[in-house]
Amino acid sequence: MSGKSIYVMDTPKACDECPLSFETEEKDTIICRGCEKYSINPKCTERPDWCPLKEVPCEVGESSKKKIIDDVIAERDRQDEKWGEQDHSAYVWASIIGGGIWRDV
Repeated sequence: MSGKSIYVMDTPKACDECPLSFETEEKDTIICRGCEKYSINPKCTERPDWCPLKEVPCEVGESSKKKIIDDVIAERDRQDEKWGEQDHSAYVWASIIGGGIWRDV
């Protein structure tokens, strides 16, 4: 099994502020790369219930740490089940990530 990582960022208020989302060419739909769901209204003012981002409490106690770790493990299990184990080399990851960036430009 490959290692897992957590990316920490400021929690966006809505999909159009999220770095995991992109707007279609028609500009009428936002698609989430985190879970491949979409928001019909790209001008929504709050995150949808299905958003894969998990907020981290400002003050993290032991019980909160356990919940955060459990949530991360559950999300990684969900991703592994959906996509299979992702143990690509750094070169393959660079092409995957780079391809997504260039596709949206």
